[in-house]
Amino acid sequence: MFGELAIAQLLITTTTISFLSNHFVIAELFCGYDLQYSDGYTYERTFVEHDIPKGVKECLIRIFDGINTFTKRIRL
Repeated sequence: MFGELAIAQLLITTTTISFLSNHFVIAELFCGYDLQYSDGYTYERTFVEHDIPKGVKECLIRIFDGINTFTKRIRL
């Protein structure tokens, strides 16, 4: 359900994770071996871009659309 309800397009490069949402969301990124908090937006937006810290092999994106919270684990 992650893609259907909140994410219209997800793009992962070597330095950023970005997505376009089909409605306004708040997004947070957790990266590293213990998935520590890395970056986040505290206000609603439809385009979200997070910088990936160097040396990270896995990240978790958490988004809130005002009703539901979605998470997705991404291996880089």
